[in-house]
Amino acid sequence: MEPSATVADWETVFGRRAPLVLEVGSGSGEATAAIAEQTPDCDCVVLETYKPGIGMLMNALAAREIHNVRIVCADCAEYMPRMFAENSLAVVRVFFPDPWPKRRHHKRRLINEEFAAEIARVLAKGGIAHFATDDEGYAAEIARVAEGGFFARAAEKQFAAQKTMRETTPSRFALRAAAAGRKTKDLIYERI
Repeated sequence: MEPSATVADWETVFGRRAPLVLEVGSGSGEATAAIAEQTPDCDCVVLETYKPGIGMLMNALAAREIHNVRIVCADCAEYMPRMFAENSLAVVRVFFPDPWPKRRHHKRRLINEEFAAEIARVLAKGGIAHFATDDEGYAAEIARVAEGGFFARAAEKQFAAQKTMRETTPSRFALRAAAAGRKTKDLIYERI
């Protein structure tokens, strides 16, 4: 799907009314396909720029006959504000964003105050923002930003459901982190 310069009519795009999920960066798409298959009652929009990963995700969706995912080859920071109306999303997932580990590169990190404000804008009240990273410093930064006024930690039941979903469908990044002995930190918040 081509990126839209205006707010998309997702009900028309999917041909139904369902809770809308945004996945920012699907990587190779293993987790995306598995989670979409587990949640057929939700529609998932993926914003991804990695074209080989998009191809792998498309192949996985076709092989499993999964029809509740639309992929947009676009930069999330640029297109998220254009493509989604306020309070329109049930869930936003950002799994393993590039941690830019060198201190001088931290300004390139995706999760910052401006991006958190954009997530808060598009999430419906009570919607879930789920971040996952294996970089301890980035996890602390994400928590600081997320807890800066837009979000509250998700209730235990919501937290457990989201975390379990991610853990049962690990991405290549999650598997690499585990193989290297790094723990993945799930940061799951509710829009207040």
